[in-house]
Amino acid sequence: MNRGSLNLQETWQRLLDALLATPESERQVQVLQGFMRESRERNAALRRKKISSVVAAGGPLTCEVCEFDFSEFYGERGRGFIECHHVEPLHVGGQKVRTIRDLALLCSNCHRMIHTRPPWPTPAELREIVRREAGKGS
Repeated sequence: MNRGSLNLQETWQRLLDALLATPESERQVQVLQGFMRESRERNAALRRKKISSVVAAGGPLTCEVCEFDFSEFYGERGRGFIECHHVEPLHVGGQKVRTIRDLALLCSNCHRMIHTRPPWPTPAELREIVRREAGKGS
């Protein structure tokens, strides 16, 4: 664990301890504990492996929903940039080993649309929404 994550976890733990001392803050504590759990479960190495697997297969780093390519739009600044999304939410799957098949590569907009509000669509479901909405403009 790097020093930055340790400091972040220590900070969150101090905040949680302070919130626990206040009874009416029970809900905030649950939210923050969930955030801490998720931050520990995220795996930067798995993200790199997912991206590397796409590049090694000769594929472009495009959004799996809308096919946006950051390098085509932003040039060199966007080269290699893409967000990674857990297809199964971390709070649903619990503690288990995840593989690159559990991740989807998304642009920032599609990633945000998935997380906007429940029910959270899968990337495939959002892709269908995008295609359906795009067809309305014709």
